[in-house]
Amino acid sequence: MKPINSTQTAQSLKGPDLVALDTRLNNLRKAGTLTDIGKELKAIAAALPESSTPEIAQATKIALKSGAASLHQMLTEASPSEVKVFLGSASPSQARTTAREAGLPIGNSDFKIFSTGDPFTFLGTPADKDKKVVAQPEDVAGKTVYVVQGGVNGVDGVKYDLPTLVAEALQTAYAAISNGADRAVLMLPEILDPQKNPGDKFSALTHRLAIATGIHVDDIKYVKALNPGQLQGTAPTEVRQGLPSLGPKTKEVEQGITALQNAGSIGELDAALKKLDLAVSGLQGKYPDAARAYATKTADVLAERISQLVPGFGENQVLSQGNKTVVLAGQSNVPLSEDIAQAAKGGVAKSTLEFDAHGRPHVDFKGSVAGKDVVIVQTTRQDPGTAPEAMQSAPALLAEALMLFQSAIEKGASDVKLVLPYMPSARSDKNDQKGVGAYAGLVARWVDAIVEDAAQVQNARGKRTEFKPRVVLVEPHDPHNPVFFRTPVSVVSGAEVLMNRVIADLGKDNMVLVRPDEGATKRTASLAKNLGLPMVDGQKSRADNNEKASVDAMGAKSDVDGKKCVVVDDEIATGGTMRQTCEILKKNGAAQVYVAVSHANMPLDPEKRHEAMRALKTAGATGMYLLDTQPVGSVPKDLEGFVHVVSAADAIAVAANRKA
Repeated sequence: MKPINSTQTAQSLKGPDLVALDTRLNNLRKAGTLTDIGKELKAIAAALPESSTPEIAQATKIALKSGAASLHQMLTEASPSEVKVFLGSASPSQARTTAREAGLPIGNSDFKIFSTGDPFTFLGTPADKDKKVVAQPEDVAGKTVYVVQGGVNGVDGVKYDLPTLVAEALQTAYAAISNGADRAVLMLPEILDPQKNPGDKFSALTHRLAIATGIHVDDIKYVKALNPGQLQGTAPTEVRQGLPSLGPKTKEVEQGITALQNAGSIGELDAALKKLDLAVSGLQGKYPDAARAYATKTADVLAERISQLVPGFGENQVLSQGNKTVVLAGQSNVPLSEDIAQAAKGGVAKSTLEFDAHGRPHVDFKGSVAGKDVVIVQTTRQDPGTAPEAMQSAPALLAEALMLFQSAIEKGASDVKLVLPYMPSARSDKNDQKGVGAYAGLVARWVDAIVEDAAQVQNARGKRTEFKPRVVLVEPHDPHNPVFFRTPVSVVSGAEVLMNRVIADLGKDNMVLVRPDEGATKRTASLAKNLGLPMVDGQKSRADNNEKASVDAMGAKSDVDGKKCVVVDDEIATGGTMRQTCEILKKNGAAQVYVAVSHANMPLDPEKRHEAMRALKTAGATGMYLLDTQPVGSVPKDLEGFVHVVSAADAIAVAANRKA
């Protein structure tokens, strides 16, 4: 983004003018015809003052390492004895052909998405229980690892969006270094080169995450041949793209929007608006749907630039009316965000997340956060009732949260807290097998990098002492997960929030807590001690990452006979092991069995989710208590007395406001 011209004199708009300008922007978003779009663009240009404010927050500059245009040249220059190549999900067939022609060994890798929505990369051939095949990790010790990843739409059949492909590439590099590789070199699409895309925040974010301290990427190559549309003989994918790509006609519109994003003064903004008006007029009669889509994008870009160029604009937004705290709601869990804002007695603003023609996400929010404490709320999955075409991936949601953090600092927030009700990649918290990395640690490095950059911006403003960022986690998968962060972390005990509600509903008489597996020992034992309740031990086993867990034992019959048993766990996916637990407890004579789970990672398909809940009831569960850290979705009438949704908002608000 271009800096503001500091030689100009600031000029403010009056209250009625601010409202009129905001109305014009809303009219632009709603414009139904090209004539209306042109009319609103002209009106907005006429409503702007003649000068702008002298200052704007600048993001920390990123030192780029290197770039290259020839995939063939890079691979053929490598030494076969010292290199191993890993091809991501969107790697073009040309990359495989070139590597083979150069005699370079191509490593196997397996990429999947957990029920939490998190990506997971295994360097090697995964186990296959049906075929009696054991996992075979790749040997990368002492090697230079090349990770080649194309852009979305790059390969026939690719089903992942660009943020997911970036996450896969970074996980692959991280896993390679974690397993003894000497160097890791990333080869990414040129559309992610920050030098060639100076106005694109996702490109800058991707580069910043790749070079974050502790990730150990040694070099990044941005390759034109890996761009979407550069590959021959490939079919388009079904990944949602946001704004359409319609060739030369819309290219002029995109250039006009880029000019708006880079405008450093009111004069430049006015010139960009006139250029954009002509470009939109050029779509007349050919691409009206595209014009309307670009109108919405233009309004969002204008709102951001005007709020930075014109003093006072945006302060008429509800989130700024006297509230010291502003909650920025990501796409994943708006109801929880609104509840947190209410608990914190603050305002709330909803983020907008769109994808451009290349699949790059663009993030923004309306309203002023200058001088305010900002709380960003984002988890890894959206409401199960969200339309499939609007459902965002966990990497896209994480990217949105990190970009919101950057944007809040750029727009003058005095402090920012990042609430991750379900920590991304929380399950992948250990290097306990070859071929993987502790991806929870990778996420922590990314968060730390963004926080550290923000601290530099605040320090440049002379406000370093006021900046005390914090991460808030709710019931992380393992107690040591917060240790990955250098940023201060507050942990909310989801189990404690749940049990307070359970006890309020049922009373403590004749109640016993059930530990479902050894991993929950510390959590359940501490909870049982604090509540003064007995605890029963369960044992669960799992062969590997692809293997479903099985319950092997659940205490003695005398421990649960005639008791009111509450099984407390951090998450539930298909509910298979929880059903086994309920069946064993009922077989051992439990009078009632209640399930209390912090994170509802059950199937996103509403029908499958409801069937999983009914299956739990059939297995003997008396009731089910779920926190709203991950959206629970609708509850059908036959389950209304069985499923109880418990809010974590109050506890999260307290943790976010913690000062030390």
